[in-house]
Amino acid sequence: MNDSDPRTVSKPKPVLPALMEIRVAQGKQLPGILLNTIPKSGSIYLANAFCRGLGIPFMRISGSWFPVDTVVPEPLAKLAQGNAVTQEHLDANSPNRLALGNVLDRFVVHLRDPRMTTLESVHHMMTEKELNGMEALRSSVVPEFCPPDFFEMSMTERIGHHVDHMLPAVIQWVEGWLDASEAPTFRPKILFTRYEDMVRDEVGFLNAILDFYEIERSQFTFVPFQPAMNEQADIEGEFHFRNARTDEWREAFTDEQIDTACGMMPQRLLERFGWPER
Repeated sequence: MNDSDPRTVSKPKPVLPALMEIRVAQGKQLPGILLNTIPKSGSIYLANAFCRGLGIPFMRISGSWFPVDTVVPEPLAKLAQGNAVTQEHLDANSPNRLALGNVLDRFVVHLRDPRMTTLESVHHMMTEKELNGMEALRSSVVPEFCPPDFFEMSMTERIGHHVDHMLPAVIQWVEGWLDASEAPTFRPKILFTRYEDMVRDEVGFLNAILDFYEIERSQFTFVPFQPAMNEQADIEGEFHFRNARTDEWREAFTDEQIDTACGMMPQRLLERFGWPER
């Protein structure tokens, strides 16, 4: 479908405006929550879940880029005062480690099998083009992930491009935070969470984050995740949701792409996070 095609698709509902409508309950004092997520791991759902569940507002502490982004000190200091949630894709570069280490005592790093992140990112780019056009896409995606001829490629070629260019960046992102968590000089506690656990046991997953932040579970209102899906299977729906599968990459990748992708996956990550070798 080209940009001028008169056919319409159902757009995802706005996310941040809905979050900003939330007001802090009178007298409530909760810690500032940083949900630092790998792309395409249910990030927007998580932000909504904690803002709505705890009755606290959403805020940003970075420019929201991937794979490289940097904390902005002023909003980070505001987050540290409490009663707010932020969701970012911050990488573990030195300025971020320093800034977060100086201000926060803990935060969540939420992960997904990098091979699924890579596949979902292809669909996300298709969604952005379909709903918002090429100009919006090019302003939000780094050029190496979206070359000029990306949408002239077949789906197999798009996936192959992402395996070659995005998958290494995703792996590096995960390894960076694992390195930080193991560094004796890095002060904040990191709770690593997995998308695979979120879709398996949503309540248990959310409770683990509440416990990590020492928030009484009774202060959280659980609302089951029931997003609206798009009419087109390749286009994301509400909350950037397409489907909840954890192994679709095995079907979507060619045999050669599977070999390449699995060959990139460090054994360290497979063992630490329980992702399959193939």
